[in-house]
Amino acid sequence: MAAALGLPGDARPSDLDGGWVVGDYAGAHFSLQLWGGAYFQSGIPDALSVCERSATDLHGRDKMNDDGTWAFGQEMIRCMAETPLPSDDLVNESVSLFLSALGIDESATHITVTPDGSARMTTATAALLVENNVTEIVARVTVSAQGIMYASGPTGEIVSLGAYTVVSPAEAGDRLSDPAFSARMVSSPDDQSVPLTPLAAPPEAPKPGSAVPWRVHDREVVSVRLGLALLLDDVNLHRYLVPTYEFTASDGSVWSVIALAEDELDTTGSG
Repeated sequence: MAAALGLPGDARPSDLDGGWVVGDYAGAHFSLQLWGGAYFQSGIPDALSVCERSATDLHGRDKMNDDGTWAFGQEMIRCMAETPLPSDDLVNESVSLFLSALGIDESATHITVTPDGSARMTTATAALLVENNVTEIVARVTVSAQGIMYASGPTGEIVSLGAYTVVSPAEAGDRLSDPAFSARMVSSPDDQSVPLTPLAAPPEAPKPGSAVPWRVHDREVVSVRLGLALLLDDVNLHRYLVPTYEFTASDGSVWSVIALAEDELDTTGSG
């Protein structure tokens, strides 16, 4: 994997996590953890660090310009503004290179690209597709105009454990309010903020014996979908893609509960 990313050298046991590493942790290196996570750092510095060094070399930290502006700060602004974002082609090539090095079929992933203009870099997230579900098994690649800065992703194979009994959507709906199943927020509407009304004066203190405010949210479920959620067994670090119902409410929020029947669950290790 390291060689495919252009990093020479032999793998050696890692002192940090019990896995293996190629290269130097202080610079370019590739590490593989015992539980299958891979991490690559190319040694390419981020734009902020480059511009800080450049501005310090030119002006130091305290020099002022003739017009009274802070020389270091002005140079930082100029340097960052002139640092290009990576091209789309470079981002695509970088993602393809990293996924190929890890043995991941790029056509079996869902890729999301997020540019960061302030840091002059772009992060691409490639989520594995399983049974047409976008999973939480992801590889992430962060790219500057000079190439991959750092990347991480999975290396293990997904193995089928066979057929399991799945409860009905109605039974799963009852689990939304059952603490034993810990309904999980999957996503929420982009804007749930409520504008605050300006106060003309400090509010009065609550009166003794008055009820304590406690907001109760009523949500109407408008759709349900059977998908897959990533669960971690924190004892042996196995990761499970488990059938899970996703309930979408009228306000756009999405909640999920595990869809397996209770006799398919091992609760002996529950705290």
